[in-house]
Amino acid sequence: MSIQGTARTGFATSSDYGWCETDRRGKNPKKMRVRNMDGSMREDYFLNPKFRPYTENFFEHFSLPMPKDDMVYRGNSQDLLFLNDLGLVVRTGPIDVIDMIHPGVLQPLYWMPFDNTDHVIALYGGIQLSDHLHDRSLTKGFNAERHKLVEFMKRTGQSTIDSSVDQNFGYCDGTLVVLDTEEFFFGSKTRALTDYKYNAYRVYRDAELPRHLAIRQVMIEMYGGKPEFDKWIAAYDYHQSLRAQIHDALSEPDVGFRHEKLYDFYQMCRDSAKGTNSDLALYAPWSGKPEDNQSKFTRGQPQSPKSRGLAL
Repeated sequence: MSIQGTARTGFATSSDYGWCETDRRGKNPKKMRVRNMDGSMREDYFLNPKFRPYTENFFEHFSLPMPKDDMVYRGNSQDLLFLNDLGLVVRTGPIDVIDMIHPGVLQPLYWMPFDNTDHVIALYGGIQLSDHLHDRSLTKGFNAERHKLVEFMKRTGQSTIDSSVDQNFGYCDGTLVVLDTEEFFFGSKTRALTDYKYNAYRVYRDAELPRHLAIRQVMIEMYGGKPEFDKWIAAYDYHQSLRAQIHDALSEPDVGFRHEKLYDFYQMCRDSAKGTNSDLALYAPWSGKPEDNQSKFTRGQPQSPKSRGLAL
């Protein structure tokens, strides 16, 4: 998509959102309609009148246009919108963000809850899929990394029901994490663990920490101090600069200054998606473009799973 314009004047935006070019169902919107287990049609989370006010509010906050029907990718339990040029993904549907707090699970950059429902609309950074998906000679290395991650999640009380699906995983700065945001498959195994996360998160929010820092403190409290877990906490930290920029922008009451900060945020994302940001890389593997199926330079070094010995 294209985001242009100057600070202080807002954005001239286009609605040319991306598409999951790698999806086997193609682009026919009728094929994208998802049925529930009983055969009934699943609700549309983007455009359903019940949810539309929340999605419109979200897109207004980010100075982005609402998507048209044929731009929305309908997953099994969530709807997604892809922002190719920025390497970002919008997800909406039933997502329990707090229950999914775990360094082995990709965390949102920002989210907005819907009233009186378990639905949210959330923004995620695009990450690299495993090299073995297009080079099967690397499958053995991927399986070894997945085994370590799954064992970590089991040890810390997280579900791993859907861990046999390769596409549920990706690399965040070279560390394998779970992409799937469904708590049934990867959420807390017990109500007690869910309650602990909620209570801990509430304590840090009551202390006036921004949400992204409150999540980090919950992770440190629950999983910190163990060197074998450090790389997953570092994977969460990899996107913190983006979360901080969003927090600063959306906390700004003056619309002009908010647009200035959003402009800086989008420029950082665009540079990261192009691979020209030496500190951060964002990926759009759904685009099918070759450059989004190989590592980009981050922190001055190529940080692909392959180059770091994680998928050899």
